[in-house]
Amino acid sequence: MSYIKVAVLGPRGTNSEEIAQKDWGDSAKFIYCETFGEIFDHVVQQDATYGVIPIEDSVEGDVAGVMDLLSDRKVYIVRKACLTVKHYLLAKEGIESLRKIGSHPQVLAQCKEYLDKSFPNLERIAFTSTARAALEASKDSSLVAIANNRCAKLYGLRILQSEIMTNYTQFFHFALEPNNKFTGPAETSVVVYPKNDAPGILAKLLDVFVKNGVNLTKIYSRPVRGSVWKKKFFISFEGSKFESRIANALKSIETLSIVDKVWSFGSYPFMESETGSIVTGEVKPPSHARYSCALKWFGRNYIYAESFRNSEGQEYMVFKRPRFKLGSLPLGEETMILPSDYVEIKDNICRPIFDIMQAE
Repeated sequence: MSYIKVAVLGPRGTNSEEIAQKDWGDSAKFIYCETFGEIFDHVVQQDATYGVIPIEDSVEGDVAGVMDLLSDRKVYIVRKACLTVKHYLLAKEGIESLRKIGSHPQVLAQCKEYLDKSFPNLERIAFTSTARAALEASKDSSLVAIANNRCAKLYGLRILQSEIMTNYTQFFHFALEPNNKFTGPAETSVVVYPKNDAPGILAKLLDVFVKNGVNLTKIYSRPVRGSVWKKKFFISFEGSKFESRIANALKSIETLSIVDKVWSFGSYPFMESETGSIVTGEVKPPSHARYSCALKWFGRNYIYAESFRNSEGQEYMVFKRPRFKLGSLPLGEETMILPSDYVEIKDNICRPIFDIMQAE
């Protein structure tokens, strides 16, 4: 059996490993790395086909340094996925022997309020990953680790307290080649390097997206290394580079007089690894244009659709709803259904009412 080599943060038991296992299954062979930079090195040097990195969590936001590594190494994003992460207190022995607490810096920041209240006197130690903290705790009875419950089994640790914090973390899968083969809702990411710090740079960039009807999902600036006060803008938005409006927007940005260069990370599916129950059965779209329009409407309401073909070659859509928080969708919302204005549900089959939608 041939395996796909995937570089992830190690050692065994990290959340990066978990999301990679969910997405790649038994077809993956993991290369465990100590740092995010090492993950990129393995992909760039072609020791691994894919790398998996966390990019943002719902508590602390962006994971420090990751987007800079993406732009510095000139790789392509091929998939985006989300994982529900639950933190546990893990130790070799009981609370009475504890002197210090350790985890990844992002996790220590996420749990700061809890730690300030429950363990104000414990020394806090940053490790390269939650699993690394758990591994070290298995050797040191004075150390308690914040990690997932899988680490308790892997490293023979006691669970002192369960689920002290829950967050939702997004991950990028990246590679040396772009992903040009996928269906369903997509996202595209770019990094824009302005020529200078003149007034109105951001306004002119945003105006391009407004004029082309493109919805932004993320935008923020980072300093350009080796320069003084020069910025670069990371921008993510809904849609695929194969759509005319996205292609037009990208071309317009590249031709702006204020822009020095643009690097596109490509378009990629937003693969929700924990999408919850399937709400629908088969739906045969009457036309490609209307099918695209349906996805647009459902996407606005946090419903994710994937396109498939059955054994007879007929196309159908499967619509899913997320279990985690996205935008204004309440956490744990189980009563959410597709908007009745746009669909009908009959015999457990969800069918778009295309007549009320204007084909693009």
